[in-house]
Amino acid sequence: MQILGGKVANQISGAAIVLLIFTFLLQCSPYKQAATKAHQHVQVLASESFHGRGYQYDGHLLASQYIQQQLRKNGLSPAFNGSYTQPFEHSVNILDSAFLLWDSKPLIFGTDFLLHPSAASHHIIGKAIPLESYTPSSTRTVLPVAFEANLSKDQWENLSYALPQIKQTPDDLAGIFLVPKKLNHGISTSQSPLPAVFLSPELVKSNFTEHAFSLRSYSREEKVTSENIWAEIRGKSDSVILFTAHYDHLGQVNQAIFPGANDNASGVSMLLSLSKYFAKKKPEKTLVFLFTSAEELGLLGSVEATRNMPIDLGKIKFLINLDILGTGDDGVMVVNGSVYPEQFNNLQQINEDKKLLKEVRARGEACISDHCPFHMQEVPSFYIYTLGGVAHYHDVHDTHANLNMSYFPQIMELLVRFVESL
Repeated sequence: MQILGGKVANQISGAAIVLLIFTFLLQCSPYKQAATKAHQHVQVLASESFHGRGYQYDGHLLASQYIQQQLRKNGLSPAFNGSYTQPFEHSVNILDSAFLLWDSKPLIFGTDFLLHPSAASHHIIGKAIPLESYTPSSTRTVLPVAFEANLSKDQWENLSYALPQIKQTPDDLAGIFLVPKKLNHGISTSQSPLPAVFLSPELVKSNFTEHAFSLRSYSREEKVTSENIWAEIRGKSDSVILFTAHYDHLGQVNQAIFPGANDNASGVSMLLSLSKYFAKKKPEKTLVFLFTSAEELGLLGSVEATRNMPIDLGKIKFLINLDILGTGDDGVMVVNGSVYPEQFNNLQQINEDKKLLKEVRARGEACISDHCPFHMQEVPSFYIYTLGGVAHYHDVHDTHANLNMSYFPQIMELLVRFVESL
């Protein structure tokens, strides 16, 4: 019995050693190692010191400097006429501050309320009443309150999107309060004279009769200079794989910072990780990495890139755009997957063979991210984003702490193998 027990003990001990070795090797995989560094990138880019990577305090330029620093460390060459940066000018409405008293209670920007991104400076004191009770008022201090839950999709879009962007204030309307299902912040290239205030659905009940309010906001429409960032790894051929990800976000208002961890520090961190990985080997094709700015303003950076390209569009074999890449619990979605079925089937097969993600799903065309201006120029392209997990979007909760990025290694391996197969 003693000898048999010793053999069993030795077998158990041997199995434990094998398990430890396997775990160690897994942790040492390049994708696991990259995930650790990617977490650090997201933590930095989504930190308070970058002010939401918007236009207050030059947060977008601070992010640009950080990305360029990382590209130099990774050994990538500048790819825009000998420089990393491609500057371009555009307008932006910068909301410096906004204060709202609601029945004498001070509300918190980003948590309790938002202003439409095109809002000008305002100071209004009055009362808010239900939209159904509203009639034109000569005092212009009575504002209607509309609830998304009570309106059709078209009605809500007219009130929340089209109305706040009109250039001339209607004589019978001084402003409007809107109660969406969720508060989502935005940013605009211009100002509108009509203030639209978005209120948290937890703040106002649909059966209210009247609320007193005092609104004060300060904003400025300015010309600013943003910059795209171009870097490359020369391959054995001049055929190009182009990676894109935007690094700008929504900035800061009062003390409310919109960190943009998932949107899109996650995509930036993946591009930085891929650049470091491929810089250590000589790829078959030339790899170009484009970090765009002013995406949140309407894809301005990618539009500028297509207008003033440092490389021939005809040499781009494929473009991969990464935007919102921080989860993956339910896999990934591939915009243009049904447009380019051969490449999509290849991507899907790699995922199945390597058992990486729960699902790789396809959808058709959608002009919702930086692949679009290139796609319109007939550049073959995918836009990939993750599915499942946290749902924080364009809000103050899109933080590094709320983003686990647990599927980052699997997504990176999928992208690496896909690029190597092209």
